[in-house]
Amino acid sequence: MLTLSEVLPCLIEGEEALMLVDLKKGKVVDLNNRFLDLFNYETIDLLGKEIKELDPILKHIHYDFIIKGVSSDKVYFSKIKSYRGNYLNLVVNIDMISLNESEYIIYRFTDISTEIRIESKRFEIEELKRRYKMLRMINDIEGIFIDMKSKSDFNDFIKQLLDIIAENLEVNRVLVLARDFFDDGYIIKDYFYGLDLEEYNSFLLSFAKLKGEFKGEIESFFKDKIKFKQNEEFLNFIISEGEKLECQIAVTFDNKNDIGLIQEFVNMTLLYLKSGMKKLLYIKEILNKEKMNKELDIASNIQTAFIPKSTPNHKDVDLAIFAQPANKVGGDYFGFNLKENKLNLLVSDVMGKGVPAAIVVATIHSAFNILSRLNYSPNRVLKHLNYNLYNDLKRTATFVSAFYASLDINKGILSYSNAAHNPPLIWSGEKKKLGSLSKKGILCGVEGYYDYDFHQKSLEKGDLILFYTDGLIDIINDKGKRLGLDEIKKLIEENNLDSAEDLKEKLVEKIYSYINDKDIPDDISFIVLKYLKDRRGIGE
Repeated sequence: MLTLSEVLPCLIEGEEALMLVDLKKGKVVDLNNRFLDLFNYETIDLLGKEIKELDPILKHIHYDFIIKGVSSDKVYFSKIKSYRGNYLNLVVNIDMISLNESEYIIYRFTDISTEIRIESKRFEIEELKRRYKMLRMINDIEGIFIDMKSKSDFNDFIKQLLDIIAENLEVNRVLVLARDFFDDGYIIKDYFYGLDLEEYNSFLLSFAKLKGEFKGEIESFFKDKIKFKQNEEFLNFIISEGEKLECQIAVTFDNKNDIGLIQEFVNMTLLYLKSGMKKLLYIKEILNKEKMNKELDIASNIQTAFIPKSTPNHKDVDLAIFAQPANKVGGDYFGFNLKENKLNLLVSDVMGKGVPAAIVVATIHSAFNILSRLNYSPNRVLKHLNYNLYNDLKRTATFVSAFYASLDINKGILSYSNAAHNPPLIWSGEKKKLGSLSKKGILCGVEGYYDYDFHQKSLEKGDLILFYTDGLIDIINDKGKRLGLDEIKKLIEENNLDSAEDLKEKLVEKIYSYINDKDIPDDISFIVLKYLKDRRGIGE
């Protein structure tokens, strides 16, 4: 045990903040200048004071030691708010000393705030590198997805997914599997698993009807057939449809620190694999039904699959949609992602029509499926979308307008960002007034790096928003007159109490009566959103 005489010299100077307490009396006996500076005390404020009168953190540490009988060699890590308003990260050591049959406690506080800040900054940099690496890998997958047009391409697509995972993640083995819609079975590619793939295929097909935990059955198969190294981690990701396994990615790795990156990226890759299967299924259906090899017909059906056929269902939001391309394939796109009480939506318009525009729409659709799940702000989503489109379109004269919105349904807060798209019209049910979400940025694809603005709008019950592409206001009647925005505004003002579906029907009726059986010159798409939640009294 230390003696008091040995401790007194170091109470005067040093890097540690020191406080000496009489154990029996629970009072402060002595302290050094570093302690006074760290906690902003005066000597007269503390000497002779009982611990219970001090800072709550100091009192907690003392009573943890006295009452709970914590060992004197315990090290505490505490975070407290200093008198300067900033937070201190402290390491606290406790020692017992005795002298003349009296016992004392010495508390030693070391400020490690600077070290914590440096470590936090390093972690932020590593996280940014990780995110950049992931986006780069996603961009690679996206390019492969767009080029896929046959079963052979899909086989290559699976192989390339496997290669991307194996080359960019610290994994030992990778297996990628997807249902084969052309033949009864599965397409399986593996990297160092050493499985008998025919045996595994037969194992999967042996399930006439799934029973219990199918994922557990698969993992048992792997554990029976594979000799895992000691401490080797195994992650298995699957998507099933009804009673069928649709697709699977299985990986093994050694470093547990990589589990977050592996889980996030493989989950995203799995979504691309599922989208690739859907695309393959559409290709098969087209070839079987029409036996046509024309690129236009294939692109038309694939693009149609990208456009939602129905709207998300939520009791506090009323939605209606309409989409009519000018040709078999067009450049308009919109999509939804509803998760609990957050609705994300994107409306975009590619400059141009036909197959080139449809290819760009496929890129937008793929990017939306990924980005809308990442809990990014609207302006950050547009920033990533713009970067991807710029790299795809920089050798062309094609650009894209886009409007991305995220609605917190409970709070009634609409967050949004605009890339040179037509400003949505908004009707205020409370003010009985029509306005627009008029803030804009530049078109996607013009510049590689562009920071879009972030905006918010508070919604009340009865508020109505019309998101649309310019084809809606550019239709022309028999006299060559353009419909324009004023006619649309008038229709909303006169029918603002209608449901979203009823208002949509009146807009559609207006369109076709105006063109009088003429061809439409441009794609027409719009979304009617009506906010139904009564937020009065919330938070009061």
